[in-house]
Amino acid sequence: MKYNLQKILLFVLVTFLVSFELCFAAESNIDKGFSETKVVSIPENLLGIIPSLDMKEIAIAIQEDNKQYLIIDGKDGPKNELIIPTSIIFDPNNNLVVYVAQDKEKFYVVNNEEIGTYYDGIGEGTLVVSPDSKRIAYAAKKGNKWLVVANGKENPEYDLIGGVPVFSPDNTHLVYAAQKDEKWFVVIDGKEGKKYDGIGSLMFNPETNQIAYIAMKGKKFLIITDDNESSEYDIFGGMAFSEDGKHFGYIAGIGETFFCVIDGQKSQEYDTIAQNSLIFSPDGERSSFIAVKDDVLNVIVDNKPGPKLDGIGSIPVFSPDSKHISYSAMIEEKQVIIVDDEIHQGYDGFGGNGVIFSPDSMRTAFAVKKGNKWMAVIDGKEGTEYEQLGEITFSYDSKTVAYIAKEDNKFSIISGNLDKVKYDGILNEPLFTKDSKHMAFIAGQGDFCFMVVDGKEGLKYDTIVSKLFLSEDGFGVIAVRDNILYKSKWKP
Repeated sequence: MKYNLQKILLFVLVTFLVSFELCFAAESNIDKGFSETKVVSIPENLLGIIPSLDMKEIAIAIQEDNKQYLIIDGKDGPKNELIIPTSIIFDPNNNLVVYVAQDKEKFYVVNNEEIGTYYDGIGEGTLVVSPDSKRIAYAAKKGNKWLVVANGKENPEYDLIGGVPVFSPDNTHLVYAAQKDEKWFVVIDGKEGKKYDGIGSLMFNPETNQIAYIAMKGKKFLIITDDNESSEYDIFGGMAFSEDGKHFGYIAGIGETFFCVIDGQKSQEYDTIAQNSLIFSPDGERSSFIAVKDDVLNVIVDNKPGPKLDGIGSIPVFSPDSKHISYSAMIEEKQVIIVDDEIHQGYDGFGGNGVIFSPDSMRTAFAVKKGNKWMAVIDGKEGTEYEQLGEITFSYDSKTVAYIAKEDNKFSIISGNLDKVKYDGILNEPLFTKDSKHMAFIAGQGDFCFMVVDGKEGLKYDTIVSKLFLSEDGFGVIAVRDNILYKSKWKP
């Protein structure tokens, strides 16, 4: 069936028996709040359709006379021998499209219409854009040396560049790891830091320009924050900043013991701590990690062990107000969900990542299995049984719950009276507007797919090539009908 959701189409060759014709038409108004704008008649030489980062705009990738190029807003970009599709970054809000291209055996970056310097290689995945989309950087190879190029300016050459260049949250600083004469160091705005035997996990504090990374001295690990070195450790198990940037922690070990260090304070010792399991609550004042001591597995919350577990099913999650924590686990060979220290059991299975908290933290929801059937438990109350259940979603005001259910090979949205309408497929989780007044999803019926908003079906398409997205005060998708590409919208 044609209604299966097409995710971002990146250079998948598609043949269409139509001529190449750009048709940027005026928006046509449709009843029920639905409208569409004709973007382009899809050409025979289409390579792919690339939605922008926010899914609201479109770039068309074309191959013509052995050349590849992008069309954005009806304007042809530079022609290239080859475009690396996974490198494309498209942000129309800041007038930015950048990507890596190849000509014979040379590589270069295209920044809008400007073709950059040719290099012998560009590091895979190293093309990055600053948070404000005004600066770009990437690692390039010149001969047998590597360097970082930032906004067209070459930085010093080194033997190797490690990982991906990182912009600071305020867009003002660029940091990366480099190697020279078998020593590694961090380069901050062109200035080399202290030399080590290895560098890794480079990150910025999300609220400041503080830098953190791990360094190796011989076989020992150190955690570096700005220029401050921690003690030397035998083991490193991951590190994290709190969302507000006020707290920093890491997992480390000496010999056969593990511990967590938060804001310089060491926890008790454990036999092992799960890699990268340290998390902070949204307000930064609470923490959690997964540890084993004396053959007992626990989730450690605020340095206190939770219930004894036989296994972990999901990474713990704090509620938005930071007062509660939830995760799924195994106890005595039974699946359970734990909220704080309360154990929810008596079911044959649990779905998803445990409890879902409403945005106001006042409500809870989770999916459970009874025999061969699934049901949602909302605020402690069991719902109707179904063959399958999708992820449960709360509206922004926490008042409405919605999810996908499957029964008798048909799909419906369970929310209000919407469960009465059955479809061959529902292709995304329900999406609410920010004011919580409207809800939408993409459905498939027969050979067509379409938006459904507040129970009303929108315009029919052969396929939809983007995710459902919020558009101003409504919803939108990018879709195809009769080989014509449309922006399809709904507004109240």
